[in-house]
Amino acid sequence: MRKVYLFLFFITILLQFLFYISLSQSVLSILFEIYKNDSVKIDEIKVRIGNPTIFTIPGNYKLQILDKNKKVINETTFQPVFYILTNPPIEVDFTVIHVRFLYDKNIEYRYLKIYKDEREIFSKEFSLCNYNKICEEYESYLSCLSDCPLDSRDGVCIKDRDGICDPDCLPGIDPDCVELKPNIICLNIRDGICDENCIDDPDCIIETTRFPIWIIFIIIIIISLFLFIHYYKKVKYIKKL
Repeated sequence: MRKVYLFLFFITILLQFLFYISLSQSVLSILFEIYKNDSVKIDEIKVRIGNPTIFTIPGNYKLQILDKNKKVINETTFQPVFYILTNPPIEVDFTVIHVRFLYDKNIEYRYLKIYKDEREIFSKEFSLCNYNKICEEYESYLSCLSDCPLDSRDGVCIKDRDGICDPDCLPGIDPDCVELKPNIICLNIRDGICDENCIDDPDCIIETTRFPIWIIFIIIIIISLFLFIHYYKKVKYIKKL
């Protein structure tokens, strides 16, 4: 019975973890290459849809994100590995590091710094929005709506049904990007028949009732606590015997 309780407890913890990573959030994505001589090449600094990095890898390298006042907003450690795990291992000149931090639209992110043994080896100033009406390298719809409207190319796919086709989405991802075939008539009326040639035929929209995700999360936590308390009381009772 003890093994059953432990199994159920760990299953609920696993469900909480899977539930967490399934949530779509705005994250600040940092992607870069670091070389053996400690030189760094930035591949991406952009706000995307995803999940923040959960696990921190211990190491003598540290990455910091600072705001315009040079206050540290985010920080993580990492350890580059300059070989590929084959048999035998193959040495490489650089490795790719990708970290994601939960994005706060109320913070003006400005600096990226990388340290090795507390010694600064790289620093870069960037802007997630400069309000010049041009969608530039580090900007996206999620961080700079004024410069990167939904119909602009910013490298981020927003697949919501919002009446605007996002050019960054692959075919079939954004429901607003459905193209009409030539010489085909679209009957966009509620007649009980889904016309596949229409973008917004009401008969093609599946109506679902959304159950609040926070309620699901609370239920999972309650179940976990119940199993843990029940198991703890049972062990305590056995010890008294």
